[in-house]
Amino acid sequence: MKVLLWNNVRFAFIPVETFSGVPSYPEEECARICGELNKIIELCSFRPKAGDVYYHSVTFDRGKFIVMDNQAAFDDCPYPACADHDSCQKVCDMMNCVLEGK
Repeated sequence: MKVLLWNNVRFAFIPVETFSGVPSYPEEECARICGELNKIIELCSFRPKAGDVYYHSVTFDRGKFIVMDNQAAFDDCPYPACADHDSCQKVCDMMNCVLEGK
């Protein structure tokens, strides 16, 4: 079984070996889900500068992706960034639909 994990070096979701307490999927299904999620995060086109507040969709809580705010420490940020809460919520909603199989 594999789990979805955000990898900020690859700037993508990747399948990794499962560990307890995290929803897991068969390897092929996990790879498919990661591929779909990676296509969705390409919609996050905001590029914050150092000091800017931005929103990202890669926080997973209670079985779903949620909006999380962050402040860019450098001109590159480790997460796909949205400029506002509402646009990030739309990305989270699309990502959650993938998890629900819709």
